[in-house]
Amino acid sequence: MTPNCQWFATYRPLASPISVQIGNGKQIPAAGIGRIFVTLQNRQGKDTEAVIKEVLHVPNLQANLISVQELVNRGTNVVFQKGSGAILTANQGHGPEIGYANQ
Repeated sequence: MTPNCQWFATYRPLASPISVQIGNGKQIPAAGIGRIFVTLQNRQGKDTEAVIKEVLHVPNLQANLISVQELVNRGTNVVFQKGSGAILTANQGHGPEIGYANQ
């Protein structure tokens, strides 16, 4: 989910807004859906271009949010390590590291 409409490479307004529940329990509306292109960086500093599909446009969201469960459902392996964040690997966990995030 992102509040940034300009990030969308493809975009379709939702026929009727859907509600998204955020961390404080409040419901805010999603206005559209589409795909965005992002640049991920691994621990060695190598950039990889990636497409994230079915991203919700939520104008009132304060930050970008990504669902680890959705990444896993789409064949991406996500590994958390103590104190070092997450590693994303493509191809059902058998591909190269494509992204890394510190805490």
